[in-house]
Amino acid sequence: MCNSALIAVALVSVTGCDGQLPRIQVGRLGDPAPPSHFLGLIVGDEPNAVQAGQKMLMSHGNAADAAVAVGLALAITLPSRAGLGGGGACVIHDAHSGVTEVLDFMPEAGASPVARPALVRGLFAMHARYGVRPWAEVVMPAETMARFGTHVSRAFARDLADAGSDLLADSAAFSTFLTPSRQLMTAGDVLRQEDLAAFLTQVRAHGGAFGAIVSSHGTHEDGANDFTPRWLPAQHFGLGNNDVFTLPSSLSSGGLDVEIDGKVLIPEDATRALPSGSGFTVADGAGNVVSCALTMGRPFGLGRLAHGLGFLLAPGDAVQPLAPVVVINRLNGEPRFAAAAAGVGAIERVAAMLRSVGNNEPLNGSFADSRRQVSESDRPRATEVNAWFCPSGLLSDGQVCMVLADPRGDGYALVVVPDAKM
Repeated sequence: MCNSALIAVALVSVTGCDGQLPRIQVGRLGDPAPPSHFLGLIVGDEPNAVQAGQKMLMSHGNAADAAVAVGLALAITLPSRAGLGGGGACVIHDAHSGVTEVLDFMPEAGASPVARPALVRGLFAMHARYGVRPWAEVVMPAETMARFGTHVSRAFARDLADAGSDLLADSAAFSTFLTPSRQLMTAGDVLRQEDLAAFLTQVRAHGGAFGAIVSSHGTHEDGANDFTPRWLPAQHFGLGNNDVFTLPSSLSSGGLDVEIDGKVLIPEDATRALPSGSGFTVADGAGNVVSCALTMGRPFGLGRLAHGLGFLLAPGDAVQPLAPVVVINRLNGEPRFAAAAAGVGAIERVAAMLRSVGNNEPLNGSFADSRRQVSESDRPRATEVNAWFCPSGLLSDGQVCMVLADPRGDGYALVVVPDAKM
């Protein structure tokens, strides 16, 4: 899987059901625009999960459907940073109503240090309000990958190499990510998670009753029955001719509006911290946008599996900075920019990109601190930010959108368009 670290335009056309990967064409900012009826944009930390969202857009799903598919898929393909035992928060822009709001499904501590699993209930709430495809359909890609296996990506292989030892306290968790020769998996190995697949089968059939599903397995310590996602007003402020929407400061562990008013300083810890969260953003051809930041609190969470359920548990006492953001062009009402990141330095990195948007500067300049050429082994680990930027607006003709996966990681960025043969 290629590393789409900096892509101005990736026009994707699906060749059919022959199992071939999509064709990708890379252009430059200022090249002819993609077809006006493109299906959407997706960018995230892990390629297999991004392709799960692509399938939803290709199946006439909207941004919410694609975001749910990506979020659930990340729990399969990047469980070091996202999982059913963790949670997160999303900024959601509905093009029809013009409303931009926040969905908070951050994990909360129960009676024990274990967090109440929040991801499924959060994504189910998003789908119930905004999704258009059947719930079972958006769960299927993740369930299929868990049951039949998916190739370990470079993104997850790096996390295993750096933090796989955190799983040693739980033999079942550690064994999940070992090859038949009892070595930690590396890129290209096939990862199957049968217990998690069986659990997702029940989630597909009874998604809204997540707590009851957990309890039916005899796992009560997780407090899953007690968790309810919250819909909140987005924090809103102006930035030139833009309206910026992000998380309330109490939820994001900081305020983006405060950060962009002055010089943005990236914390030194942000260049050394191992990723424990994942940000992704999705837009569809109707102008709907979802930006989400997911977290496990620490790399691989608590490092142990929920008994018989196949997913890693998250700590209930970990506080993670989250920075999903959506920017609307005030002049034409179209989405213009979206980004998402989770972890140490997330707010500062997204703020740096917002400053570029507000000053009409090249967006790729915000990555300047990390674009030096380094070997694979020397590449620094840090919080990764993924973003897209449309100079005039998502739906305007005559412009080309930039879709950027952070060059510090091994993410994937796509602009999805219909196949001319379809």
